[in-house]
Amino acid sequence: MLHKPVISIVDDDETVRETTTDLLTAMGFAAVAFSSAADFLSSGQLHNTSCLVADVQMVGMNGLELHSRLVGSGNAIPTILITAYPNDRDQVRALQAGVACYLAKPFTHHNLLACIRRALGELGEMQSTHDSLHVGLAYSMQREELAMPEHSSMHLYLNWTKERLDEMDAALASLEANARQRKADAKTKADQLIVDLKKRRDEFQAGANAQAQANEAAWQTAKTQMESQWNSFEAQVKTYFETVEKQIEQQQSTFSDLATAQLKGWREAAERFHDAAAQVAAEKRASVDAAVKQMKAEAAEAERRLHKLRQAGGESWAALGAALAESRKAFDQANQKSWDALKRAGSPKS
Repeated sequence: MLHKPVISIVDDDETVRETTTDLLTAMGFAAVAFSSAADFLSSGQLHNTSCLVADVQMVGMNGLELHSRLVGSGNAIPTILITAYPNDRDQVRALQAGVACYLAKPFTHHNLLACIRRALGELGEMQSTHDSLHVGLAYSMQREELAMPEHSSMHLYLNWTKERLDEMDAALASLEANARQRKADAKTKADQLIVDLKKRRDEFQAGANAQAQANEAAWQTAKTQMESQWNSFEAQVKTYFETVEKQIEQQQSTFSDLATAQLKGWREAAERFHDAAAQVAAEKRASVDAAVKQMKAEAAEAERRLHKLRQAGGESWAALGAALAESRKAFDQANQKSWDALKRAGSPKS
């Protein structure tokens, strides 16, 4: 049986504690709340906690001090800091201290879930809890995907959006791990770039969440803006490697993480179309099945090319990034072809 990650909430505001607890419980997590850092430290929940959500401004020990206390005692817990008074300097300080996420109040459940995904990803818990917690693109988008008709435009745009978000999360996880190894000025520069990358990633997801119930025309319009956001994120990753981390080994490591995220996107998209094809009348399924089969073949070819580049080593980020862009373009084309075949097949069988 899959376990539910325990999220501990530490905030001296009772309303925030109650609403955050209710929100996390609705998402499928086990949530426990404490009114102070001292209460949490003496509760016996420390070793059961998978992720800590703590307020920055509290009487006594504040959220950042609590995080530092846990790290110093050898009990580091992936921590999300929440604050009603956000500023860039405090955010950089928090990230330099190893905080997983710095979130301004009031926050949406989309943003909170994105931070929890990032935090639990550090523990490797997200995959094992995915099915029971509906943790994927975002809480609301997962629910929409389950509720929408099989022939909804969500197939095309969800696949496209989720693939980009998976790459963004993979890039952030890789660069954050690298930034923790930087020293002094280099670390400050790295943290500043990562703050900007996280902001771009959250803006991208906010755009996706806003379209969760949109029709195809609205998605087409929104996708233009989201493509621009993706391009700016991609450019900022390039800037990181041009200014902070010029070592080929780290660039190869990030490339490997992004390639893994891409291939995951290929597999998940093919499975969604395969499941949708099962809802099509038998006499109309041939073209959809053929498109899905072709998508899986192209995924295998993309995996072969990316693996070959991984094995070669020594390539610059320019070459690695170009290979990822080529594979991503192939994914988009296969995604479009499968969607077109599904649309042509018409309504689901009765």
